[in-house]
Amino acid sequence: MKTGDLVKHPQGMVNVCDVMYSCGLILETEMVGPLPQWKNCLIWWKGMTGPVYSAEDNLEVLSESR
Repeated sequence: MKTGDLVKHPQGMVNVCDVMYSCGLILETEMVGPLPQWKNCLIWWKGMTGPVYSAEDNLEVLSESR
């Protein structure tokens, strides 16, 4: 995943708005450990007032940026 990708949370967020986490835009990514799967993504979710970090392995790509 990279900046500009459109993503969603595969199962939505448990006990949180399913609509909000159905679509988000990756603003930046950062490694948080020595392994490739330890990557956080800063995402602007639909309907949110600001971006939120989420682990890359909790996300599904809807559309890749070019």
